[in-house]
Amino acid sequence: MRQRMSLLLTLRFDILGLHRTDRSFFCLCGTREKERNDMTRWILLLSLSLGFALPALAGDDAYQKLSRQGMELAYNLRFREASSIFDRLIQLDPAHPRGYLLQAVSLYYRYQLEENHQEIEQQFLDFSAKAIRVAKQRLRDKEDGLDALFYLGTAYMYRAAYYAWENSWLKAYWYGKAGIASLEQVVKRDSSYFDAYLGLGVYHYYTDILPKYVKPVTFILGIKSDREKGLAELELAATKGRDSRAEALLFLGSIYLYTEKDYSQALRYFQTLATRYPQNPTFLLFLGENYQKMGKSALAVETLQNLLVDERARQFPVLMASAHFRLGNVYLGLKRYKEAIEQYNLTLDYTERSTGNVRWAKALAHLNLGRSYDLLGERTKAVEHYKQVRKSDHKHAYALAQERLKHPLPAKATGSLTSKTFDEIIEVYREALAKTKANGTSRRGRLPELTYHIATALYERAAYRSAATKYERVLAMENVPTPWIKPWAHFYLGNCYRKLGEVEKAKVEYQQAYRFEDEKLRAEIERIRRAM
Repeated sequence: MRQRMSLLLTLRFDILGLHRTDRSFFCLCGTREKERNDMTRWILLLSLSLGFALPALAGDDAYQKLSRQGMELAYNLRFREASSIFDRLIQLDPAHPRGYLLQAVSLYYRYQLEENHQEIEQQFLDFSAKAIRVAKQRLRDKEDGLDALFYLGTAYMYRAAYYAWENSWLKAYWYGKAGIASLEQVVKRDSSYFDAYLGLGVYHYYTDILPKYVKPVTFILGIKSDREKGLAELELAATKGRDSRAEALLFLGSIYLYTEKDYSQALRYFQTLATRYPQNPTFLLFLGENYQKMGKSALAVETLQNLLVDERARQFPVLMASAHFRLGNVYLGLKRYKEAIEQYNLTLDYTERSTGNVRWAKALAHLNLGRSYDLLGERTKAVEHYKQVRKSDHKHAYALAQERLKHPLPAKATGSLTSKTFDEIIEVYREALAKTKANGTSRRGRLPELTYHIATALYERAAYRSAATKYERVLAMENVPTPWIKPWAHFYLGNCYRKLGEVEKAKVEYQQAYRFEDEKLRAEIERIRRAM
């Protein structure tokens, strides 16, 4: 019987908030969220999604029982106790890759979640390399057959994920290719080895949604991509896999939450996982964000608060920082600014306690503290926090902070955005626009942004023809000081035309938007093109 260790501990950059940024104040409340515009993060998202669970050794019942005991400890984030058991597995059978591989998996997630990175990092490299050597030897000795091949592929994939995390892209792709090649051999020899479809599905899906200008790299490296095939393979693993069901549900939930943006579908997967594994708090982070994106703020608050009081979560500063940051975002969207500020300050507290990679949280917490104080009309405090956003911690958060230092929006206007009363938003921005025009040329730099926000409010109200007129006005302006406005104006103008049934005009605008070097924008356009 094949049994594999579920990666119920996955914390991708999406969840931790590394990508999280915005293009307008609509993003402030989650209405129009954008991810960080950095090509390497697209590749990282792909590579980090290639880790999966581990096959088990068929045979000795005592060995199997000990394996399951270690895995259960790992499920509950009790890594050190699990590690002791995996060491015992190695002692019992040093010629089998299973113990080494389980140890490597545990270390990989400890490396992401815990402190003492250098020590854990080296241990992961040693154990994963040993698992590969032992798996290859078993294949040479013609032992275990498909299971040994599956072990080998899995070990390769964890190495790929590690090197992607470290920005070593060529190594990440090399190990990823080797892992996929092993898994493809598995299903070629036995198409009913359904657990192998998990890794294949993730790989095929994420390589296909990379922006088009990255595709030549994947072609040169021999990477095959097929979005529909990938989704089908993941569904196959989720419904027919013996031990891959939890991982398949996790990746499907993440895909529908972050990429496909089908929040109802994503919710179905995450609710299943949270119910099936109530002792693992990491699923609550996904579930809380899912509720937020669906506009179910009360459920989002309740879910994230449950995570924050979980004793297992408290062991990991990076998880706690992310949860406090997410809860702050929910409160910000509810216009509960003082509670948002409290959560962002707690985020900062956890970044101070951690020696891990939580600089992103520090930058984004300061950025949103600045926004929160702006919404309260406390400009001096807002400026203090904007100034604390460091470029070295998060380049895009830094750019947004610099923009808000130069061009703050009226607190009345930004506050109204969080309530989604778009008529009020339009009126407030029109008042601000009139005042800006009245102030003469010294304030004319704000005209494009204010007009853009009026257009976006009209778009959200489904007044597509009026919104299109406003976006066209923005695009006709010269010397627009804020670089993101025109690309996204083209994009939303295209959306307006598409909603109005003017598909050819929409295609022209999408093409214009695609010319700008904005990775997230290009990904959004490609997603729409696939659906057209």
